[in-house]
Amino acid sequence: MDHLALLLVHLAATLFMCGLIWTIQVVHYPIFDRIAADGFAEFSKVHAGRISAVLAVPWGLEVLTTLALVVSPPPGVAGWLPWSGLILTAGIIAITAVVSAPLHSRLGNGFDAGLHRALVGTNWFRTALWSTRGILAILAVWQFSEIRA
Repeated sequence: MDHLALLLVHLAATLFMCGLIWTIQVVHYPIFDRIAADGFAEFSKVHAGRISAVLAVPWGLEVLTTLALVVSPPPGVAGWLPWSGLILTAGIIAITAVVSAPLHSRLGNGFDAGLHRALVGTNWFRTALWSTRGILAILAVWQFSEIRA
């Protein structure tokens, strides 16, 4: 894959994930407490399956293109950009594995206001990391386009 195609796939996947995390953070997670208690466990299972289906391909593309940009940085793109993206990706994966997924798992047993607050509160870290990744992806495309102009 040429560098421009790689950067554009990376940008599209990253911006998709930025939009998704902001939608989850501002719209979806805050209304978990509106689900009836007797239906929350089922809702939680359905949510987990459907959200996974939505994010699997773009997140996978984002991770793969991040690794490809580190291995083969495009000319004109500052060397720190791909590495910063990789570090942010590692942070997102770590927060997801250590915090978000376990909270979702525990909420799958039934709604708990404390767990819900923890999920919403800690998800701001992933939202910030993905937003920063979006800015870096835009900057990388811009830097690459400058040398091609």
